[in-house]
Amino acid sequence: MWSYDRARAALRTILGALVLSLLAACTVQPLYGTAGGPTANRLPIEVADIGTRAGFMLRDELVFLINGGRSQPNAAPFRLEVDLRKKVRTSNTAKIADGDISRTFAGQVELRGTYTLLNIETGETIATGQRRAFAQYDRSTQLYALRSAEEDAEEDAARELARIIVLALNAKLKNYAPPQVVAK
Repeated sequence: MWSYDRARAALRTILGALVLSLLAACTVQPLYGTAGGPTANRLPIEVADIGTRAGFMLRDELVFLINGGRSQPNAAPFRLEVDLRKKVRTSNTAKIADGDISRTFAGQVELRGTYTLLNIETGETIATGQRRAFAQYDRSTQLYALRSAEEDAEEDAARELARIIVLALNAKLKNYAPPQVVAK
């Protein structure tokens, strides 16, 4: 009986080592896609200027995500234009002290971006859409803290909106084939 238990334990150890060695050889990668990440893009895209502070942060993040951390390409054949709208909401108003003063405790920044991807040479619209991003913040009675919290929420919403727009563009561009130039 004792040798049977030792043989069984040795067999378990050998099988475990075999399974671990097989698993070590496996890698995780897309089955039918490329090995690029969610922001991998094969088209050089120029991002147009967006006028506001939130627009500057959105454009900066879009350039970073679309170009893989590099600066915007020179003479790119494609241009991304974004119309950005900002809305600030407050909620959770409560009476404080003797009931004559009410205070808002929470705020929300919504950024809504309508984007259009254009082929600069032909003027063709390749992709268009509208996406939204939200960020919440705590409202303070101190004006500087309130402004700072709202700006931080605006920056968070701009980063999130950039990620959402890039994912939407990649989904649209997955099967896009740029027009071929025929030499005469």
